[in-house]
Amino acid sequence: PWIGFTVFVIAFGGWVFAITMACFAILALHEFYSLVRKYRPLVLAGLAGSVALVLTASTYGPKQLLMVLAATFLFTFLLTMGKKNRTSVTISLGVTLLGVVWIGLALSHAVLLRELAHGGGLLVGVVAATFIGDTAAYFAGKLYGRRSLAARISPNKTWEGLIAGTL
Repeated sequence: PWIGFTVFVIAFGGWVFAITMACFAILALHEFYSLVRKYRPLVLAGLAGSVALVLTASTYGPKQLLMVLAATFLFTFLLTMGKKNRTSVTISLGVTLLGVVWIGLALSHAVLLRELAHGGGLLVGVVAATFIGDTAAYFAGKLYGRRSLAARISPNKTWEGLIAGTL
């Protein structure tokens, strides 16, 4: 079902694609900020900045992304000023902005890529390669996996799966 949904959203493009990317940004940031919860990321700033990046890419194009990113930095910094406990503010700020740049900027560029002449085909190719790579990694890891890749982070990931997914 996800393959059909993905192809539909990419083919439709426009606001449907942009809103879907904004939703993916929210989901991905939720997962990322859950993983780094102990560093106290400023979730509101990260979500607002990432969604703003994606919607700006759809509405105004690439020239305005730097302005939105700068505004996100300012907004995040202002939110840290309101914290009563100022310990580790730098780490909190850094982790928040890492999420914005890593996830929000990447998805905003997917929106920009989709708007190119053959952007839909390029995105379908990237998604297909990702699905194929993940599937190969999963089955190779299940069948041949013996050596753990990162036992503390994800105990079922193996070196054999990584190699198969890469190939």
